[in-house]
Amino acid sequence: MVLFKKLVCYKSFHGVFQKRCFQNQWIKGKSRFFKKLVSTFEERPYLVNSFIGGFFMFAGDMTQQLIYNDRIKQREVIAFTIIGAMFGPLGVKWYRYLERVFPGKSNMTIAKKLVADEVMWGPLFTFIIFYVLPLFETYDHHFAINELKTKFVTAWAGSACFWMVFQSINFKYVPLNYRVVYLLFVSYLFDTILAVYRYQF
Repeated sequence: MVLFKKLVCYKSFHGVFQKRCFQNQWIKGKSRFFKKLVSTFEERPYLVNSFIGGFFMFAGDMTQQLIYNDRIKQREVIAFTIIGAMFGPLGVKWYRYLERVFPGKSNMTIAKKLVADEVMWGPLFTFIIFYVLPLFETYDHHFAINELKTKFVTAWAGSACFWMVFQSINFKYVPLNYRVVYLLFVSYLFDTILAVYRYQF
């Protein structure tokens, strides 16, 4: 009977030990993965942000197309994806520049960054979406100019209102190397709204 109890105890201990070893190996594996991910962000920020930017612009446009269109417009998807891939590296450069010009996280510094972002980056992004993108899709300069004239101001104003909140969080709490990634995650929602406004109104 004593031998049986010892055997049961040994098996229970052995099972728990194996389970804990498996859990530790899983945690170590996850830890290695995240360390590799972090090092990739730090070593190749332009490449990573280009990929992520293209992906989320692609996802935003695909979302609005699946909701509103009967079939997928390939040229439109390609255009949005290229714009996103281009803005990823540009965003890295821009936010590093802002950090050099306005270092720190005080409320006044964040306010300066927000103003600079909306006055300089916002109009550039809006211009590309409502002029370069239509020009790429249609090869029609007059159509692109008309899109720009009719939608630029509304889109820019809406963009400023939307991004003021999220950029405040970005500048205050997000480390510099991850600011574009944070923005690209948030921009999935914004890109979807932008694509709806660009193509449905």
